[in-house]
Amino acid sequence: MPRKLKFTYERKERNKTGGGPAPTPISMAKENIINAMKDTSSFKGIDGGMETSVDLPSSVESILMRRLEQVDQRNEELTLSSATVYAILPVLVPVPAKKNRRTQQPPKPAVRLNKITNRIDPKVINLSPTKLDNSQIDLLIKGFKFTPTPIPNTTILKLDIQQFSSGLRLREYFGNGKSDNGSLVKGKSTFTPKSGRDEYLYSFIDTISKLPINYHNKKQNLSRREKIGRRIKE
Repeated sequence: MPRKLKFTYERKERNKTGGGPAPTPISMAKENIINAMKDTSSFKGIDGGMETSVDLPSSVESILMRRLEQVDQRNEELTLSSATVYAILPVLVPVPAKKNRRTQQPPKPAVRLNKITNRIDPKVINLSPTKLDNSQIDLLIKGFKFTPTPIPNTTILKLDIQQFSSGLRLREYFGNGKSDNGSLVKGKSTFTPKSGRDEYLYSFIDTISKLPINYHNKKQNLSRREKIGRRIKE
């Protein structure tokens, strides 16, 4: 083997650590103890490459060795305690602040809070010779857009049903015949056909005639005094 290659190989073999972790540097306390024990019999021969003696350590050596063991034990306890503290302490993760989704309206100025309504009620000017009382004036102040709640009239509703039924009978009676009168305007007929011609038609007329007249009784929007004024006006 060439000399250069042999030197490189021996250097690589010397630097190998066996795959273990990197050596940790010794502490200052350990270094002081080792320096103090260099002159003892246990450390003799290290510099010369010889083995140490097998003699029992002296009292000074035993004290220094015990001190070295205490330092090692203390360092191990500190390492374990620091690792335990890091394991117990919770990990603080910063939580992002929630955004307020509600749209905050800007504060209204004081002028809007103290706003004064400039509403003016309409004035009723009577140009007719008829004298109006207070109830009639209150009714006219409501304006032309005001509509009183109508009161249903059952008599008119029943009359409408009778006229509708009579028209159905006349259409069924004269529906298939031809009329000689070509006028578009026809007079009202007083003729009433006999019942029983069409079973289904007369059954329908009889049903709607007997139905109860159900109407929604809505709340009136006129007071009693205004109702009296409305009747006088009409």
